[in-house]
Amino acid sequence: MKRIKGLRINHINTSNYFEPDEFNDPIIEEFEFIYEEDGQLFSEKMVLQQGECYSGYCGAEWIISQGKKINNIGTLHYVPKESIEVESIKTDYDGNGAWIAYENDCHYYPSADLRIIFDAWIDTRRGKDKKQIYVFIGPSAIGKSFLAHHTDLKVFETDSNGLIGLDNTYDVIVVGNRYPMDLDTLKHVLSDVELIKVKFEEFLWREV
Repeated sequence: MKRIKGLRINHINTSNYFEPDEFNDPIIEEFEFIYEEDGQLFSEKMVLQQGECYSGYCGAEWIISQGKKINNIGTLHYVPKESIEVESIKTDYDGNGAWIAYENDCHYYPSADLRIIFDAWIDTRRGKDKKQIYVFIGPSAIGKSFLAHHTDLKVFETDSNGLIGLDNTYDVIVVGNRYPMDLDTLKHVLSDVELIKVKFEEFLWREV
């Protein structure tokens, strides 16, 4: 049985799961369930994809999920009010009292329902209503780009593009020194996001 430890609601890029299209916003909600099974921790992430049925006659929905083993629980946005143990994160149509993650399994007219029943959860006040974008600033040749590109995040480099092509789908903005700019400039370009400034400084060791 899977014992639910908590839930995170992430604002992520649609492209993390499927190619952006006319049916889905570029930024979507991802429900990430953290659970314990056989003494190990796991994460299962789910999003709802909108589209057309295979005949093109009507709309359709699918649940796309990604699961993996994890080492740490991390920050939880919600924790269950009461103990929850389930065999599967997927549910039947009536859900399990805490969430619904249902698909009708119809090949021709697929439909799905993915939603949280918030009355069953305690809000830890650590979730964010908007997507967060990290802004790396600091001197040249200090490792901003090196660190950014050693993550799984989508990175935008101002030294390469200025502000051309910058939008809300990026996770990290590396501000170079070819085109100096501040957070106020970025706020004029980006909307409905939270900018987090990460300042890089050189630390000089001094022998005593």
